[in-house]
Amino acid sequence: MDPVLERVRAASARLTQPAYTGTNRCLPCTVLNVVIAVAISSVLAARRSVATGVTALSFCSAIIYLRGYLVPGTPTITREYAPPWFLRLFGKQPSRPPSIDVDAVAAERAGDAQSPAVSDAFRAAWRERIAELRGDDPDPRQVAETLGVDASDLSAVPGSVAYVLDDDLLQWESELALVADVAAADLLDARSDRWAHLSPGERRRVLSTLRSAFEDCPRCGGPLDRTTARLDSCCTDPTTVVSVTCPDCGACVLHRPQDDSGTDAADR
Repeated sequence: MDPVLERVRAASARLTQPAYTGTNRCLPCTVLNVVIAVAISSVLAARRSVATGVTALSFCSAIIYLRGYLVPGTPTITREYAPPWFLRLFGKQPSRPPSIDVDAVAAERAGDAQSPAVSDAFRAAWRERIAELRGDDPDPRQVAETLGVDASDLSAVPGSVAYVLDDDLLQWESELALVADVAAADLLDARSDRWAHLSPGERRRVLSTLRSAFEDCPRCGGPLDRTTARLDSCCTDPTTVVSVTCPDCGACVLHRPQDDSGTDAADR
């Protein structure tokens, strides 16, 4: 191999940061740095010459390609200062989602976000209602009532357990999880005056919290596996995902992200 090319390849290898390039490249961070590179190059082109601007843009682009970002500390900058709508464009969730007081809704003292203590009476009524609903898939009207919205504002996504509300995608872990939420919402509506005043996002958080109280599978009665996994992201805070699944029938009862404080990362 040509000695010059060999030196270029070696220099490139030393500059490359695998943690921020290739499959690990973060799109929000990359977009932010490209915008900065274009801004710097435009200023140089205006104040010096077009050739200077083009050279600067080429140099900045090479740095971004090799290292993942141009400005040191970009992951921290993006995590702390990027607006939520910008992160959501690339499938990222805001690092500090809004929180609510789950205790604001009383499902016979349903409990807090970490360890809901559902009464035996509520648990029995809930399982009975789940059994009644399980024969038929919940229709958009039932889901709308669960969320407290008008049915005309909600549309089902074919082939999935998901609905679109005001251009937001609301995804459930499984058909069983959705049925459990519809059943719990029916009971909460009848037992709590506060339920009617919660937003769709607050309702979803309360309902997923209740699902974490299942001690055995509401579908087959088998024991449930509870696991936690830590997910690290370049430009959002680390997230712990709590999963509750049934190894006997394969049902996913819960798959809920939490931030480091243990607070649910609500999707709305």
